[in-house]
Amino acid sequence: MERRVFLKVLAAVGATASLAASPNALASTFSRRKHAKNEVYRLSQLAVKALKMSPVAALDQLNARFGAARIAAGLPKTLSSTAAAQDFAADRTVQINGWILSRTEGLLLAAAPLLRP
Repeated sequence: MERRVFLKVLAAVGATASLAASPNALASTFSRRKHAKNEVYRLSQLAVKALKMSPVAALDQLNARFGAARIAAGLPKTLSSTAAAQDFAADRTVQINGWILSRTEGLLLAAAPLLRP
């Protein structure tokens, strides 16, 4: 899987699609959302395996680091980018499906099914 696609799926966790009035557009949107959910779940399982923790444990670590309110509201990109940079600087990384991610990115991916429907 290309890193670009991987990161788009990761970003799609908190994104919502706008629905158009056209029935074809609605069906297409539903299909894309279903595919994205399947990909998020699949990638989340890879992260859970790599981190050797459950999605709940990953969410607990994110809540402890950033605060439950911030996580529930959606972690701002600037904050997650800063955290990822700090993780790489401190060599806190995880290898998931051949990709080297920051620990924060891995935790977000592992907890993805719990963050937003």
